[in-house]
Amino acid sequence: MRTQFKVLIIPIVPPQRPADDMAGCFVVNIGDMMEIWTNGLWNSTKHRVVHKTGGYRVSVPFFYEPNWDAVVKPLDKCVEMTGGMPRYAEKVYWEHLVEKVSGNFYSETEDTR
Repeated sequence: MRTQFKVLIIPIVPPQRPADDMAGCFVVNIGDMMEIWTNGLWNSTKHRVVHKTGGYRVSVPFFYEPNWDAVVKPLDKCVEMTGGMPRYAEKVYWEHLVEKVSGNFYSETEDTR
């Protein structure tokens, strides 16, 4: 038995646009690494779920990440499709992750000037 799915791609750029309910669709948040690989063709989204209807909803978060020490940079084909210049410098995944997660915490020693 084959199940058919509809695919809706919503590039989210400020201001963010909500992904409204569509019967038979999945909503997929694109992460930071995918934005780098695609040289900005696909935008990273803030991961949040806001349930605004009274109906039943299932949210199943799944995070697929590159190897800890993977060097992530725009793919050549995506650079070509976006004008020929990389928009992102290459970065090591774990460095990006540590930088991103460390921004989630408050430190009294931070300079707030």
